[in-house]
Amino acid sequence: MDIKEEKTSEIDNLIEEMTLNIFNVGSKKTNFYILKTLPTNVEKVMKDTGLTKVPVNKHLNELEKLGLLKRVKGTGKVYPTELTDFFRSLIFETEKQVKTNLINILREKMLIN
Repeated sequence: MDIKEEKTSEIDNLIEEMTLNIFNVGSKKTNFYILKTLPTNVEKVMKDTGLTKVPVNKHLNELEKLGLLKRVKGTGKVYPTELTDFFRSLIFETEKQVKTNLINILREKMLIN
């Protein structure tokens, strides 16, 4: 393997790792709630989740590190990014498909039983 192929492989691995991490972190219940409510602010997240400032900041920092939100330091304001919008659309479309599949499964079971 030459240097160019090695670098490409390293980049591909990094992209895969980051993508899987986005799904892992973004799909945690509290994190996904935060993503669904963007734009928002720290106080509202604290109120809505019942968490104190430290755990909320941990969630926000984790999401920001992956590019799933943007914080304006010193203001408490939190905004979506392009990646946020794309991730949310994937989740919402997946939810629609799960709902459709579940309805079909339930219909089949009722017809069979």
